[in-house]
Amino acid sequence: MSRSVIEQFGKQAEEYFKSTYHSRGKDLQTLVEFAQPGCVGIALDLATGAGHTAFAVAKEAGRVFATDITPRMLDRARAAALDQNVTNVEFALCDAEAIPFSEASFDLVTCRAAPHHFHHVDQAVQEAFRVVKPGGCVVIIDGAAPEDPDLHQFLDYIEKVRDPTHNRRLSLSEWRSLFRSTGFVVEHCGIQDDVYDFDWWMNVAGVKEQVREQLEDAIINATPEQHAYFRFEIRDGRVMSLRNDRAVIKGRKPGA
Repeated sequence: MSRSVIEQFGKQAEEYFKSTYHSRGKDLQTLVEFAQPGCVGIALDLATGAGHTAFAVAKEAGRVFATDITPRMLDRARAAALDQNVTNVEFALCDAEAIPFSEASFDLVTCRAAPHHFHHVDQAVQEAFRVVKPGGCVVIIDGAAPEDPDLHQFLDYIEKVRDPTHNRRLSLSEWRSLFRSTGFVVEHCGIQDDVYDFDWWMNVAGVKEQVREQLEDAIINATPEQHAYFRFEIRDGRVMSLRNDRAVIKGRKPGA
């Protein structure tokens, strides 16, 4: 993972901690439902950010390792754990593409709202497969790309302008293929639909006004097909919201 990711998320650690999407988004409950942490002894949360996903899993799991590549994010998550009296979460600096744990160490691996920043998402999935126990599962939720290549390209463009650390969203078919080729039995691969509030989406990434104007111009002047798919809400020349599909993938490692 690049230095730019560490710098960007270090600067925005407090915004991500306060973000209602990250702390109470409906995809968080979806992840917990698919992960079934009540049946889990030890879990690993990759790219934990401010710790929201790790804390949600920890309410039911025996023990959770919350990991991130950004030291300031981990510091914020540690502080939150103290404030919330979360005692069964441990924190570790970790690159999701090179996980520093032994093979078959965890019953569950989770990762939410992060893989689109990974430079080698296939390597991260392979690492998750390596560290999960036979019979254990990996649950990932991330922004999904459209299957249509032109719409996919447009979405990655506006994501990259908003936050240069964005790499690429994957479509549902790409996620399914990646999990299967890694060796997982895919138990679920589906879409959860939602919308981004545009102001929140800009603020959580610390977008400057000039960049916001560039994004709004690109969205307002998008093609009819792009407007129809992304359901852009525009009011008085300002973008209010846009479609945000999320891919929900659960894979189980054969064995046990």
